Amino acid sequence: MTSGGSVTGLAERVDCVTPSCVTAEDRDTLWPFEDPNFFLQCMPVGGVSWELMREPCQGRRLFHFARQQCIAPANWESTCLDQPTDPLPVTRCPVAQCATPQDVERLWPDPDPARFLQCIPQATGGIAPVPQECAAGLLYSDRAQACIVRSRWSMECTFDELTPGPTGGDTDQPSTTPTTPTTPTTPTTPTTPTTPTTPTTTGPGEWQLCQPPICEREDPRLYPSTIRSSFYQCVPLPNGFWEPQLRPCASGTLFHYVLQLCVFPADWENFCPDP
Repeated sequence: MTSGGSVTGLAERVDCVTPSCVTAEDRDTLWPFEDPNFFLQCMPVGGVSWELMREPCQGRRLFHFARQQCIAPANWESTCLDQPTDPLPVTRCPVAQCATPQDVERLWPDPDPARFLQCIPQATGGIAPVPQECAAGLLYSDRAQACIVRSRWSMECTFDELTPGPTGGDTDQPSTTPTTPTTPTTPTTPTTPTTPTTPTTTGPGEWQLCQPPICEREDPRLYPSTIRSSFYQCVPLPNGFWEPQLRPCASGTLFHYVLQLCVFPADWENFCPDP
């Protein structure tokens, strides 16, 4: 079977997932293949039916089913990885803020799990959290910092008040007097970027800022590179995935990650970790 060919052999599919092209959600889903260098995609045939076609990952990446994209091998997880039998406790959702470089680099949950918040520079100045839509059929996971397939999604946090359960051994009716909830602080939009802290050291094989980014679908963010006068921009490929391309700044300017634009050297700040 060649890439782009129809998939008919069940032995070529992953045991714990059954690919399907029956519903619209099925057709929007990318399905795993036994070789993670490839994935399966529902494609129209003859205008009247849909078939699973095998497609390759690009750039020596492996297909991650939950995240619905090809990623660096160091971050890859098996599709049939054992799921925890006991779900992790639901916590209070963090309030989105864009005050520090760490805030800007991460994504934030939204009350609608089909959306998330991303810190994006504003035309009027400052950086503010802006709602972004997950791709069709995906829901946002704050722990994964990505939109994942519904079958792997579970509620991780809530914007409602958490009610503590009764303690063991109580014989009387548990008290219903609630504790005074803490009021979440309202994030402020900084008018000038704060001085970045030194990036934390990551383990071997993990992605670091200023390396070519792992592009999400429709990722609007620009990323710094080790070449100060250039930056990475995520662009779409014909197969539906996105890849980073190195773009130059105008002559005499350097790329500023927080401001998301090229600036004069006097205004430039280094966000790259130490080599």
